[in-house]
Amino acid sequence: MPQGIDIQEMEEQVEGNDGNLEKLQDSITQAKRSQQSAGKLKAVSWNVNGLGEKIKRGVTFQYLKRLKPDIVLLQERHMLGNSIHALDRGGLKMMAHAGYTTGSRGVGIMIRGSMAMKINRTWTDPGGKYVAISGEWQGEILNLVSVYIPPRLQNIVLPEISALLLQMPEGMLLMGGDFNAVIDGEQDRWPQKKLGQDKHQLAGFIGSLGLLDVWRARNPNVIQYTFYSGAHEV
Repeated sequence: MPQGIDIQEMEEQVEGNDGNLEKLQDSITQAKRSQQSAGKLKAVSWNVNGLGEKIKRGVTFQYLKRLKPDIVLLQERHMLGNSIHALDRGGLKMMAHAGYTTGSRGVGIMIRGSMAMKINRTWTDPGGKYVAISGEWQGEILNLVSVYIPPRLQNIVLPEISALLLQMPEGMLLMGGDFNAVIDGEQDRWPQKKLGQDKHQLAGFIGSLGLLDVWRARNPNVIQYTFYSGAHEV
């Protein structure tokens, strides 16, 4: 199930970084000022595992209607072409998307119309693995990123996302997605399993960019799981 995120709770912690990453440190200060003046945004990140069927779209948006999010970051939409507009309902509108096939991948970013966010730039991956937008909301820069990393492609996709984040302007950053990896093999997996070298890449990615796992920061001792793939051992 999707997890709701309160942007006001989000604080990026950058330690031991320099060079190009200095601008991320400046973003922290700007984001904190923004949070004090702009209030709260409610966001949901959700791997929907396909929205091609009308019935499933209806059930999905009935659930979103109850959550009343301002921002929805979708993964594995499995939709192409004009069909993406079928998702525009309940006050939410697809502002950016990246497709791949009707059977795999695909990401999107939906925003509630009442936010009146001005979109300045979008980034889309032709492989349907990530999409990002940067814009202005209540006079502040807001950057949004939705990510889906297919199993065993972390070593390829994470560097691409790192490069993308460094291209985005200074401001608040909200990134959500399905990375098909965990940070802590003992706390985030069942049965518990030590992480292999490839799984450590996610923790390194988060640490090098000074990002924060908001859900874990707000729920440090909670043990909760969603889905296990036997084929990919994730």
